[in-house]
Amino acid sequence: MIVSSEQMKTGNQSKAIKASRGAKRAVLALCMAAFTVNAQPQGDARTVIQPGATVQDVASLPYAFDCSALYQETLTYCLDQQAFLGIDANLLVVHFHDEQVSRLEWQLPLTQASYTSVLNGLRKDGYSYAWLFVDEGSHEASLDVLAELPSLTTEAARNQLDQRMFRLANRGDFRTPRTYHFVDRETFSLAQQQSITDTLNWLPSQPRPWVTVQVDGQQLTVIVNGL
Repeated sequence: MIVSSEQMKTGNQSKAIKASRGAKRAVLALCMAAFTVNAQPQGDARTVIQPGATVQDVASLPYAFDCSALYQETLTYCLDQQAFLGIDANLLVVHFHDEQVSRLEWQLPLTQASYTSVLNGLRKDGYSYAWLFVDEGSHEASLDVLAELPSLTTEAARNQLDQRMFRLANRGDFRTPRTYHFVDRETFSLAQQQSITDTLNWLPSQPRPWVTVQVDGQQLTVIVNGL
C-alpha cells in the first residue's frame, strides 16, 4: 500500500495529539495522587478530579463552590477540605477553558515544612527546575535553566549550571518571595531537542503540562498549568 505525504502528515498529527493527551492525563494523575477531598471526617474516602473533567464534574464534588467572583475569569471553582502531598491546603482553585479543567491551583500555608515537602515531592516524582526567580527585595535574580542547556557541551559546564541553580534556589529562607517552574522528564528532553532560548515564552506553546511553585507573603502556591 502506498501512503501519500498528506496521509503521513495526518497520521503524525494524530499521534502528536494522542501523545499530548496522554501527557496531560499522566501529569494530572500524578498531581491528583497528592490531592484528596475528604468526604468524611476521618478522611478515608477520596474523590479525584479526572483528566478532562468538566465544570459539572467539579461542581458535583464535595466542598466545591463557585468562586468566580474572586477571580477575573468567567468561571472558577474552589474546594475546601483537601490536601496536597500530605499538606492541609487552604484552598484548591480549579480554572476552566472551554468547559474543561485547564489549571489547578493549590493554596497552601507557608511553613518550612510545607515548602520543603513540595520541592522534595516534585523532585522525587521526576520534575526538574526549568526556570527560577528569587526576589530578596534589594536584589532580584533569575535563571533560565532550559535556555542555557544547549550551550553546555561538557559535563563540567552542566555541573556548573547545577551549582548555580541550587545556589539560587537556596537564596534567602523559605519566606523569601520566589517563583519556580518545573517540568517532567519528557518536557525537559523536548526542550533540549528544540534548543529553546526563552522558557517563559516556550512553556505555554508546548503541548505538555508544567508545574509552578510560588512563594508570596504567607502563602505557598502550587499550580499545574496547561491541562
